[in-house]
Amino acid sequence: MPNLLTALNFTRETCAAIVGAGGKTTLLFSLARSFSPPVWLATTAHLSQEQCSWSDRHVIVTDPAQNLDAGEFSSRLTLFSGPLTQSERVASVPESFLLRLAESAAQNHIPLLIEADGARTRLLKAPKEHEPPIPNFVNAVIVVANLKALGKPLSEESVYNPTGFSQITHLPENAPIASEHIADAFLHPFGGLKNIPAHITPQAVLTHAVIPSQQNAGRSIARQLLPTYQAVHLSHLQPSPILPCGRTEVIESWKPTAGIILAAGAASRFGAPKLLQTWQGKPILHHVIETALQAGLSPLLLVVGANAHQIQQAACAYPVQIVSNPDWASGQATSIRAAVQALPAHVSAAVFLLGDQPRTPVELIDLLLLEQAASPHPILLPEAQGRPGNPTLFDRSTFAALMALTGDSGGRQLFTHFPPRKIPWPDPQVFQDIDTPDDYAQLIAGSSSEI
Repeated sequence: MPNLLTALNFTRETCAAIVGAGGKTTLLFSLARSFSPPVWLATTAHLSQEQCSWSDRHVIVTDPAQNLDAGEFSSRLTLFSGPLTQSERVASVPESFLLRLAESAAQNHIPLLIEADGARTRLLKAPKEHEPPIPNFVNAVIVVANLKALGKPLSEESVYNPTGFSQITHLPENAPIASEHIADAFLHPFGGLKNIPAHITPQAVLTHAVIPSQQNAGRSIARQLLPTYQAVHLSHLQPSPILPCGRTEVIESWKPTAGIILAAGAASRFGAPKLLQTWQGKPILHHVIETALQAGLSPLLLVVGANAHQIQQAACAYPVQIVSNPDWASGQATSIRAAVQALPAHVSAAVFLLGDQPRTPVELIDLLLLEQAASPHPILLPEAQGRPGNPTLFDRSTFAALMALTGDSGGRQLFTHFPPRKIPWPDPQVFQDIDTPDDYAQLIAGSSSEI
């Protein structure tokens, strides 16, 4: 289970705004308590008096020029807010004071977490015209929604600004809320993406991922949000002796994962371009590409070398990125290096597939992705009856080492430095690759026997 700060990749240099609904304030204080002190909190929206009491020290700012000495505010958790309003809630801090607060926090390496939205305890929200008030100087934004809203009618009881939510999701008011509506709200420029500074790629936190149906819905939402969001975290609330409201605990962190299909070999033992041979009515290569796409791997890179033109022509109908490896004859390491070098910066991991393994099931890739989301590891290696196989997942932490590979043994060279976590799989036949005409004959025969 990912640690909250590790999952969000927050450090003492973090200046984060939290927006949305359905658990923002709990997340705010959970994050604050996860840091070593001191930590500063502020609001550009409103907080209740009860929520203010969750801090160790509450400083009410009435003058924008109010003294701000970092040494004076060294309590474990200090909350800065404006004065109490007629509605018995505290107002936001003055804008000029907040800017000074951010500058002082940065100079003194103090994390600053800002509640930059209000939702009146609703599970979901659509921003109103003036919302959310996100300061431009933040270096992180988290958008929050509560999966408890699934199946509930779109109404004021569960959604802040239901009319606005209906407009951006095209869901009629009082109709039941489904996962695609939450995803649509997150992706809309006047929804979850509203007012996020241009230099920020936000993260999403989906709270109340408690029962399997909610967790599955959260995974579906995550697939739709990536890579517009740099990460999507499924979380739930746990009792806490420190926080009266409980604490947010991340159970899965979903991040963009690329697919890399290695298809550069000459197929010398086969005697012909084996990936173009037909199995179950289509080329072997098509089976591998379709499996990777169905598993949601994105971007999907296809490394070509020998027979490059034919392989590329066979893949032209699919949304794949062709990576040319002119040095393919020097070994598989050259294909791995070419692929890793072509990966975009937002990718957090890559699943390597072999172009001559058409029996790889989508479910196996799904299992690798789920394992990585629940407990990140440098390398995940499937194993069936003691036999290791492919596809294999490599975390970004291994990319530099992959770029230094040589020879023809591929990523296995890293297993000593990065011992892989072995993922059990019941059927070793999915690891079958097609090296020779006999292998191909066995593939055809096996397919016939399964009918």
